[in-house]
Amino acid sequence: MIGIVYLLVLVALAFGIGAFFLRRLLSGSLLERVVFAISLGLGVVSYTILALGLLKLAKTVPLTIGVFVVGLPLAILGYRSLPKREKTKESSAGALGIAVALVMGLCALVTLVGALNPPGELEWDSLSYHLAAPKRYLQEGRIYYIPDDHHSNFPFTLNMLYLWMLSLGSVSGAKLCHWLCGVLLTLAVYTCGTRHFSKAVGQVAAVMVATTPILLWESTTAYIDLALALFSFLSFYAVLNAHKEPRWLVISAVLMGLALGTKSTALAFWAMGALGLLAMRLPFRLVVAWAGIALVVGLPWYLKTFLYTGDPVYPFGWKLFHGHYWNDAAALGYAKDQAAFGLGKDPLHLLLAPWNVTMEAGLISQERKYIFTEYWIFGISPVYLGLGMALPLLIRRWDKTAVACLLWGLGISATWFFMMQQTRYLIPALPAFALACAWGLAQAGKLAQRAGGVLIALAALWGTYLALTELLPPAPRQALEVAETWINQNTPKDAKVALFDETRGFYLDRPYVWAQPNHAPGLLPYDSYADVDAFLADFKRRGYTYLLQNTLITRLVKNEDPAWTKWRALLAQAVEQGKLETVATFGQENPIIIYRVP
Repeated sequence: MIGIVYLLVLVALAFGIGAFFLRRLLSGSLLERVVFAISLGLGVVSYTILALGLLKLAKTVPLTIGVFVVGLPLAILGYRSLPKREKTKESSAGALGIAVALVMGLCALVTLVGALNPPGELEWDSLSYHLAAPKRYLQEGRIYYIPDDHHSNFPFTLNMLYLWMLSLGSVSGAKLCHWLCGVLLTLAVYTCGTRHFSKAVGQVAAVMVATTPILLWESTTAYIDLALALFSFLSFYAVLNAHKEPRWLVISAVLMGLALGTKSTALAFWAMGALGLLAMRLPFRLVVAWAGIALVVGLPWYLKTFLYTGDPVYPFGWKLFHGHYWNDAAALGYAKDQAAFGLGKDPLHLLLAPWNVTMEAGLISQERKYIFTEYWIFGISPVYLGLGMALPLLIRRWDKTAVACLLWGLGISATWFFMMQQTRYLIPALPAFALACAWGLAQAGKLAQRAGGVLIALAALWGTYLALTELLPPAPRQALEVAETWINQNTPKDAKVALFDETRGFYLDRPYVWAQPNHAPGLLPYDSYADVDAFLADFKRRGYTYLLQNTLITRLVKNEDPAWTKWRALLAQAVEQGKLETVATFGQENPIIIYRVP
């Protein structure tokens, strides 16, 4: 529960910081200002932690003092600058407002409880790098180059908040930072709809987003997709606001910069935003200024990655930059892994993509257990498909803002289709789609509104049911966590661990390396190992005297490139020849096995 306290402190600090930067803006509701202020403040705190980590101050006390030294003066000024609100006559919430408040409140509460649970094995990315890389930084007391984990060279804005929370000893606090992004995103959809359409449109759109299964699941994890969705949508939202108050363009640019600092796929959103501003016939200098401010805000991450690896978008820029510890085989393998999601990228599958991604449950089989996401039960709500297909029939005259929402969502969807068809990568498109659908429903006749209302209500009930039944119970303690805890308790403090067919090293308190060559070709000289003795001698020389193997992954991975499989033969030979000591096994079938190099 201490994570909730840390989150409240962070929210209070972030709101004050953000309010300082919003002090010159005149328009907008109080709730809108709160959403934008907290989001901007989170960015400032994250970049402060980045600077402290690079200065080798990634420890509890220096991080906490540094955050407050930078943030507290800005927060005080921000709170002092808050405009005085005149008392206005409160309008009745109405039946729709009450229903919306209850549904959103229930979803927020259930996912809050889910986020307080320890991360389960299904949270692969959390345990591999979103939480694991910040923990490795803390163990070293600094942000440094981790060559075996290429993900650690991705933009890490939200992960800096994870770093701070982990330094305070709160894993739940880290997960709640991502939960907060989901709450802010839902509120942003509501305030955007209310401001640019109507209160009812904002309410309906917010419920659509809040009860989308994939968003509910993400809210309980330490991923970063909700932060990307939040920053990119707020950037789009601020452009809409700029029609009446041009200063919002600066806020939009900063928020797009934070999106760039959260995930490199935001580079496509940045390009879309610049093209959109040109299409709006804004002066070219303003478009250049917007694009430049966004790039400057996002630049620290790409500069850091370039200095570490030689590739600012490592490892995706391999063909152009030829970054460290990567090669053609690794690039091809990575592309194959990404292509494993989806059904194809031809025109027919582009046309069918909305149907297929929504109806994934009906497409899976024994041969292919998932298509767009490993956790397919948490997919895209059918509301988007149903209302989206009905829009051409419902609308006689299109609103320019609704068209902008639709185009923004379609642009993000195109990025998803041609880059990697993973369901959660569609989340940034959902807020804009929800607004377009809710607006279209508001324009329809009574019968269509009732049918749409029933569809939204049923989808909301399904999403809420999934949250209550799947997200509330904590995940059972799995063999991997038990195995890594055993290593922490039964090995010397200076022991190092090599992971094979496993990347989820978060629970380890010992230094470790992803030891397979496909993670960082050339980091470990597999080509030079003439035999088992040379293999084991080199690992021992490097200090890796404990080896952990996940035999389930070993069994599942088939037809792997021969260039990557030499380690399998070496490890098997070492076991067969008695040159490795099996010190522990965890799990009955396909166990986690821990070996010791004598």
